Amino acid sequence: MQEIKAISKTDLGEIYGKEKIDAWEKRYSVFRNEDVKKWIESKVRKFSKKGKDPKKFSITGYLNELKKYCDFYSCENPSELLEEHIDDRNARLMNYLTEMIKLGKNEVSIVNNWQSRIKSFYSARGSSITEGIESYSAGLNKNEMIFEREDLKLFIAKLHRAEYRLLMKSQALLGLRVDDILEELTNGKYKIEKYKEHYFVRRFVSQKWNVIINFMFLPSELTTLMQSIYTVDLTKLDLTTIFQTKKGTRIKQYDYLDRIKAIGKELGITQNVKTHCVRKYFDSSLEDTKDVKGWFKEHLMGHKAKDLSESYNTKLRKIDYFYKKWLEVEKSICIDCEIYDTTNVQIVELTKAMAKKDEQIDLLIKQNLSFEKDIDKLKEWAKELYKEKLLRDK
Repeated sequence: MQEIKAISKTDLGEIYGKEKIDAWEKRYSVFRNEDVKKWIESKVRKFSKKGKDPKKFSITGYLNELKKYCDFYSCENPSELLEEHIDDRNARLMNYLTEMIKLGKNEVSIVNNWQSRIKSFYSARGSSITEGIESYSAGLNKNEMIFEREDLKLFIAKLHRAEYRLLMKSQALLGLRVDDILEELTNGKYKIEKYKEHYFVRRFVSQKWNVIINFMFLPSELTTLMQSIYTVDLTKLDLTTIFQTKKGTRIKQYDYLDRIKAIGKELGITQNVKTHCVRKYFDSSLEDTKDVKGWFKEHLMGHKAKDLSESYNTKLRKIDYFYKKWLEVEKSICIDCEIYDTTNVQIVELTKAMAKKDEQIDLLIKQNLSFEKDIDKLKEWAKELYKEKLLRDK
């Protein structure tokens, strides 16, 4: 990807399109400010220098937090905040964070996300904030819910639109981040192919680490759901058209998150429900699976595998080897499927043979009992004959 050397106001329009820029200015009044625009430009530059597509930078996430901050202080011109003395800047931020926590907002989100994005604006414009609330080392994983199979069934059943159910199942059964599914899978670069009994996507690139998943196989229950929604041959399905709302726009991450949080509240769940919890179902489902080595699971989840030898890299590029390994994965991660007994075939056959032998023994015992009854009858008949003989001899 070509590195962006300089991004001006016009360049943002070229990257995202004038329509989006106009929409953001209308929705986020702070985006009309030149200091804010330059701040966003610097963030996009840094993002693109890592080899990432600038279109995938979450501009609205940053604008939203700064807008809430400015609205809280009824500040229409964010540039005015940069002119304050450093002590006033520090005090203003601390007051805002404290008030948000008092209002019952998620403390971890406030401290780890809201705070960092507000500070980012100040530091990018040369007016750094030196104080704040210390971030949580555990991050957003604090009190995080761990999804079990039955939990997922409940959540999926309560997602009324099929596209949202498909999104949740895709996360759980592919082990990917939500932006990998909503943004990467739908960007027009991929198509679905078929190998033996399963569909797959070739050389899928996970966004965070740019890890290439050589063959992203789709579990049967996932493709069954896809086929029920998009009634076409999946190898001809246009992936840019999936995960769409009634309005024909792509599902938004925040809307998906809001929906599953609402379901969690409805179900009386007190733990922190996040989209990342769904991805972790995949991870936890494979923890006790002896046949799925750690490095293979890391590869499927788009992680950078540590100490992976070239021989394993070579094996992972062979679809037959990959498919054989992945079949073990499918059995462990299924949600709405039967868990089949994987007992060794020879043991199954031996069990059948033993059952057959038991039947034969039962038959012999019955035959023996019948034989014993016949002997008893013969004895009685012999006694009668003997009595008759004694009477004749007299």
